[in-house]
Amino acid sequence: MPLRKFCAHPGCNKVIDITKTYCSKHTITKAQRDKEYDAKYRDQKAKAFYNSKAWQIVRQKILTRDNHIDIYLYMTERRIVKAALVHHIVEYREDPSKGLDPDNLISVSEETHEKIIKKMYANEETKKQMQQQLRKAIKDYREFGA
Repeated sequence: MPLRKFCAHPGCNKVIDITKTYCSKHTITKAQRDKEYDAKYRDQKAKAFYNSKAWQIVRQKILTRDNHIDIYLYMTERRIVKAALVHHIVEYREDPSKGLDPDNLISVSEETHEKIIKKMYANEETKKQMQQQLRKAIKDYREFGA
């Protein structure tokens, strides 16, 4: 007989297989979570911007400009890591007019992007420091001749 346990949802007493976390009533898919997040929380103006043809074109140009490498890691640690994202130094929410400005964009890996976001959202002081570091990385990369 397989091992069983209770559903992890608070107050649910349904018995399920031990390999599962929730019963079928409380299991939601990533697609359902994304749909709910889109409906309740996501900034619709930003979503439209990131889905626009103009952003897709500029994003690809920036990745090409930066040779598809994480510029921040390359200039700070001399490591070559493939860039998957293009990050806004001044966030799109703060200043939409800089949304397509190449001087406000830098290619980064997902790992670097997570680190940048954590530092930027810590407080206003670290945010300004991080923005300066990113601008310096772009400037140094251009001067380096890459």
